[in-house]
Parts: sequence; structure tokens; C-alpha cells
Amino acid sequence: MPQLNKTNLEKPKVEVSYSKASLSKRMIASVIDLCLIFFTCIVLFTCFIYPIRNLPIYTKQIDIQNSLRIESNLYVDENTTILNYASNDENLSNYSLKKDYLSSKIETFYANKTFFSSNSEYLSYQERKLEAKSQDGLNLFKNENDNIVETNQKPEEYYNFYYSEIENYCFSYLFNCPSYGEATSTIFLIIVISLLIFLVVSFLIYIVILPTTCFKRGRQTIGMKMFKIALIGVDGMNVKLDRYLCRCLFTLSIMYFLDFFSFLIPLFISLGMMYISKTNQNLTDYVFNQYYIDCKDDDIYLDQGEYFSKKENLKEISLTNKDISLKEEKN
Repeated sequence: MPQLNKTNLEKPKVEVSYSKASLSKRMIASVIDLCLIFFTCIVLFTCFIYPIRNLPIYTKQIDIQNSLRIESNLYVDENTTILNYASNDENLSNYSLKKDYLSSKIETFYANKTFFSSNSEYLSYQERKLEAKSQDGLNLFKNENDNIVETNQKPEEYYNFYYSEIENYCFSYLFNCPSYGEATSTIFLIIVISLLIFLVVSFLIYIVILPTTCFKRGRQTIGMKMFKIALIGVDGMNVKLDRYLCRCLFTLSIMYFLDFFSFLIPLFISLGMMYISKTNQNLTDYVFNQYYIDCKDDDIYLDQGEYFSKKENLKEISLTNKDISLKEEKN
């Protein structure tokens, strides 16, 4: 396996040799970490969805939506559409009653000034009536004294037409209403911000907290720990805390958030660098001059002091009192 050698320039006597971590193990470890991050994010979001929905700004937007739904006459209540009501209510026992019910609701909706500032949408509705055909190719409506009236086809034919009009046009006009659209956008923004917060919290748990506390030697994540991969600096030592925190900030801002808004461009650049560079450094590794190594049989030194201390101990136990290769330090 190719060797990755890094020598500290200030103290030439510090010489360590590590094996590069294979790309396949690095990729699998990264996938494991990402799965843990996203799974934890979803769990946190699920646990906190009830408090989120009770935020004043959230409930206010829901109230706006519900009031507009009721005002439109396209909803019987906050959650039941007139289509569901017409299909399931026992009071509307035949298609004649159903189609008259839907027709009256459509007329009321198009006459509502809250949703329409002119009658252009209503005129388009009248044109669609004149163009409507039955299954036999007959006109469903006709113009009679400047009024569009039914032509006495089967009630089921009219029910299907009105149902389609509400489903394809009326609901669209309601949802595109400025007040309704603004409320929907605000609700969506609250959900997205909540998810981003939980994503950051999950990132901090697996990428920041664990590698700086439980697995600080080699700054290992759970995925890296499983595949015995470690991260070292250019001097061959453990990555310093401040450098690692800067790396985490760069990863979160560039490799996560910028990826989201730039169609994964940084990710593709990073993957390309991993496969092209001799040391298999990705974008983050290159920026901070750090390396992933296989720590299966090697120790990671926290600093040069620990390195020289261990080297002195090796000299003391050597029968010949000669320098012992670092490879003999393996457990």
C-alpha cells in the first residue's frame, strides 16, 4: 500500500510513516457518518415538531390558511374539501345533487373579491363550459340569451366536469392567492430553518463533539472509527483543536450549505481532487493540508512532546541502546 510520509521542518528528527487510507474505506465511512447525521436530524425534527407547530408565527400562518379555505367555499371545514364532501356525504345521494352542489360552490368562489380582482377567471370558466363535451361527444353547455346553461346530459357528466374544474383550476387559484401563498411560504421557511438547525446540531454531535472528546486521537468520527481511519496534520501529528474546528466550519459552510445552493459543485470538485491527487486529498484536506491515514497498526501522536517521550522510552528498553524504528512501536 502506498506510504504517506510527513516530516516536521522545525524538528527534522521527527519522522513518522503512515499508510494512506483507501478511498473505498473513506467513502463508506463518510456515508455512515452522513446517514447518522441525517437520521439524527429527522429524529430531532420528529421530537420537536409539536413545539414548532405551536410557535405563534407558525399558528398565525395556519390560521390565515384556514380562514381563506373556509372563505373560498372550497372547503367544508379546515381539512375537508367540497370534493371529499360531495363524494362521501349521505345527504348528496345522487349525481344530480352532487353536481348542483359543486356548481353552486364554483359560482360563489369565482364571485369572491378576496381571490379575484376582475372577472377574467370567471369568463375563462364560462369558455371551458362551452368547450366541454360528454363521453358521446355532445356539448355539455350552450349559450342561451348570454347565459351558459346545461344541455340536459347525464348528471354524472356534469359532476365530472365540475369536479375537474375545482381540482384543476379552483384549488390552483386559491393556493396562488397572495395571502395564501405568503402564509404557505412562511410555513415552509419555518420547517426548512428547523431542519437546518437540527442538521447543524447533528453535525456538531458526530463531526465536532465526538472527534474532539471521545475519539480525539486521530479526530475520528464513528465511521472512521469503524474502519480504523484517522486524520493527521502535515507534521504527522494529531490535528490541533483549533485547526480541526476551522476544518469543521469549512465543511459545514462549504461542503454542506454551499453544496445545497450550488447543485453539489463543491462536492464534485472535492471528489475529483480525491481521485486525481497522489495523496488522495479532497478539497477540505487540501485547504487545511491534512491527510487521512490507516491507523490499524499505527499510533497517532497527539503532539511532538508525546512523540519524543515515546521515542526516549523505546531507547531505554533497547538492549543495544540504538535508535529503534517507529515501526517497532506497533502494538
